[in-house]
Amino acid sequence: MTTINPEQIKKELKQFYGTMDYYRASIFPNCFQTDGVRFFAEKTESFWLVDAIFSHLMNTKKEEFQNWTIKVFDDNKGLLVGDDGNNKVIAKQPLDYTDLNPAFSGQQFFLTKGSLDGLKPAWILMLPSEY
Repeated sequence: MTTINPEQIKKELKQFYGTMDYYRASIFPNCFQTDGVRFFAEKTESFWLVDAIFSHLMNTKKEEFQNWTIKVFDDNKGLLVGDDGNNKVIAKQPLDYTDLNPAFSGQQFFLTKGSLDGLKPAWILMLPSEY
């Protein structure tokens, strides 16, 4: 369940440009999320979405830039779609159930390969405005 009004969350998401901190993904080494993604996951109680995106890396890691979109339907089903940034689909995950509010259908996330220290590679999940 969303802890605050979806329209309020969408409004607050617009404040994120760049990031001050990176947060390690719970079970994925070298995978991090930005302030904006963390805010979204906390406010919508959707850390599962972050994990779902990172879980596809085993099959999608050759694409160093990825665009992920969550689609939420009125019947509480959904679809997570990853593409290469040029609309070439690299992964799809049907969701038999989601409690994410349909107002967030179409929410995008960018996943990029980079580094936090200039040495060790890392995958960073961010909002498009943080790119």
